[in-house]
Amino acid sequence: MLAGTIGKIAHEIYILQKSEVAELEEPMPEGKVGSSTMPHKRNPAVCETIVALARATKGCVVQAFDNLIAEHERDKIGLQSEREFVARLHAMTHSAVKKMILVSRALSVRSENMRRNLEITEGLMLSEAVMMALAPVIGRQEAHEVVYKIAQRAAINKTGMKEGLMAAPEITSKLSEKEIDAILDPDAYTGVCAQFVERVLAA
Repeated sequence: MLAGTIGKIAHEIYILQKSEVAELEEPMPEGKVGSSTMPHKRNPAVCETIVALARATKGCVVQAFDNLIAEHERDKIGLQSEREFVARLHAMTHSAVKKMILVSRALSVRSENMRRNLEITEGLMLSEAVMMALAPVIGRQEAHEVVYKIAQRAAINKTGMKEGLMAAPEITSKLSEKEIDAILDPDAYTGVCAQFVERVLAA
């Protein structure tokens, strides 16, 4: 479970380090080579190794499960296999932990790119927020249908969510432009995320 959790974190960093996303980057100290053929590359090599280690621990789970099935109070067969896979499991997990500490201590966080990526859909990402704001007024199902049509039309026509909302009388009769702007602000739709983060960090 520990190896899997660390593997999940490393895989997320790996995905968010892609050039077209560029929200996170594992430490890239001077002298680290990202590619033997492309000097510009800044590959997440440490995170790749962590994910590989986490996946390798999966093989140990099969052996551990097999050891649950034994005769009477268990013979020595289980012990012999545990001597091999438990040590291997600990070694791989320990390596993954050490590498994740290295990554997390110097992780590069690019909040400006996070903001840029949030704005790629021009507000379509916040269709749920619009729907939830309308639900108490016109009912959830109707709100979903109204916002669905507007959002799909905006996606096809490549227009922003605000433009689509402002062009719909069924929306503007219920929400002012100021209210729409507030709803389409990603900062206002993070819920209690910050509280959860602070709780984890405090622990």
